[in-house]
Amino acid sequence: MDNLRAIGRYEIRRRVGSGAMGQIYEAHDPIIDRRVAIKVLRAEFVERPDGSLSGIDRFRQEARAAGRLLHPNIVTLLDYGEEAGTPFLAMEFVEGETHSWFFNSPRTSRYPAARLGTMSASEITCAVVMSSG
Repeated sequence: MDNLRAIGRYEIRRRVGSGAMGQIYEAHDPIIDRRVAIKVLRAEFVERPDGSLSGIDRFRQEARAAGRLLHPNIVTLLDYGEEAGTPFLAMEFVEGETHSWFFNSPRTSRYPAARLGTMSASEITCAVVMSSG
C-alpha cells in the first residue's frame, strides 16, 4: 500500500506509520482543505476464512467507539469509508512523536510500569486506538 495515492476523497501525501492491523498516512481532504490522518486496514485482515470476527467488523467497531469519544487527548474521528473493499478511517492529523518513541525513549525505558502510571486513562485509550491498526 506504499504506492497508495488516494482513498475515497483523500489525497495521500505520505505514510507516517504502521501498526499490527493497518497503516497510517498523512493525507489532504480537498473538500474542506484540511490535513488528515488516514488509517487503512491491511488486506490480510479484511476477511477471515474461519468465519470469526473479520478485520472489517473490528475496524467498524473501532470507528463507532472512536466516533463517540470527544476528549483533548484523543484524536477526532472525521470519517469512515470503504473503497474497493478496503476500509479506512479519516482522523485529525496531530503532529508529535509516536507512542513507540515514547515507550522506547531512554527517559522511560528504565521504568516500564511507571510509563503507564504517568499517562491518564484517556491517553492510554488513545495510544491503544492509534496502535491497534
